[in-house]
Amino acid sequence: MSNAAPRGKRPRIAGAMLTSKPGLTGPAKRLSYWGAASVFWSAGLVERLVEAGLIERFSHPKDRRQVLVRITDKGRELVEGLKRGIVRNLQELFKDLSQEDIEAWLRIYRTIIRRSTQQLHAAKS
Repeated sequence: MSNAAPRGKRPRIAGAMLTSKPGLTGPAKRLSYWGAASVFWSAGLVERLVEAGLIERFSHPKDRRQVLVRITDKGRELVEGLKRGIVRNLQELFKDLSQEDIEAWLRIYRTIIRRSTQQLHAAKS
């Protein structure tokens, strides 16, 4: 049995982890819920992100069994750079679209986000 997450899940899991709000922490195990990946695979992802200096791992102050993770300044800088690049690319793609096409894209995008969020919450329960 493979410990790899399905191909389409990897960027979403890492992205979800790296886009956490400043100061926000969470159990490393939660990654497996975000992307429907195995806990074993998620642990490997955490290790790679720690080694890259993008997140830091630490013990829960009241429950030593839990391992918490939070994004580092280096990780936050990487995410901000990625966001700027995405915005630049979208602006370039949208410059020749009509207002009607942009509004249609936004409706579709919002629907995808809403459904993804609903699926994420359903997977947690």
